[in-house]
Amino acid sequence: MTVLKILLRIPWHLLFLAGILVLVGSLALYSASQGSWQPWAGRHAVRAIVGIALVVCIAFIDFSFIKRMSYVFLAAAILVLLAVMVIGTGQGVSRWISIGGMNFQPSEPAKLAVIMALARYFSSQPHDRMRSFVWYLPAFAIILVPFALILKQPDLGTALMLLFGGLVVVFSAGLPWRYVFGSLAAVLAAVLVLATLKLVVS
Repeated sequence: MTVLKILLRIPWHLLFLAGILVLVGSLALYSASQGSWQPWAGRHAVRAIVGIALVVCIAFIDFSFIKRMSYVFLAAAILVLLAVMVIGTGQGVSRWISIGGMNFQPSEPAKLAVIMALARYFSSQPHDRMRSFVWYLPAFAIILVPFALILKQPDLGTALMLLFGGLVVVFSAGLPWRYVFGSLAAVLAAVLVLATLKLVVS
């Protein structure tokens, strides 16, 4: 792959818009800190620069390699979600892992790992096979395992975002809407029941 093709793969328009948002956000935080880059504006700018650098670096990675490693990324994400239960930090919750003075939230890359793993799974299945609901069960497992681990932290908002994103991919693969809504309703009902039981016990 030539350098020109790689450069064309980079979403420059999105980076430009993201850069404007970062600039506006940094200036707002700078103003809120009474003309100081600490503690918010500087961190915001640094994280944005790291994120943009990651976008550019990912553009140089071959898509076939990302596809081959998608299950590895999912397994790694699940392991880190398990680790956060043991070494996680947070006030009354376990959502972050502190690395070198910076907090890392494993649930964020887990959302990407689920989408990548689902994309690989469905791309490897024959189209006629996806007419049967049975072949969607592995996809639901890919979604529900990290969903349950994030819910355990607890982080209901992020867990529901992961669930919704995963179901969008499943529906895009051909699953009828009635199954999507049925699955979502069942999970939400289970979450409400568990939350009610937790309140009663506590």
